[in-house]
Amino acid sequence: MVVPESQEKMYYPPVELQRNAHVPDLNSYLVMYKKSLENPEAFWREVADEFFWKKPATGP
Repeated sequence: MVVPESQEKMYYPPVELQRNAHVPDLNSYLVMYKKSLENPEAFWREVADEFFWKKPATGP
């Protein structure tokens, strides 16, 4: 989270880089963060689904 006093120190990525990023903006990050707290198993299952696995991931 950014406090107003430090906002002038923020550095923004180029728009093209931001557009193609896995987490393109603070709002997306906050949504992901909230989901990770509310339902960590589902959150990490979705993250694991993004990886290439030689064998399917196992576990809870």
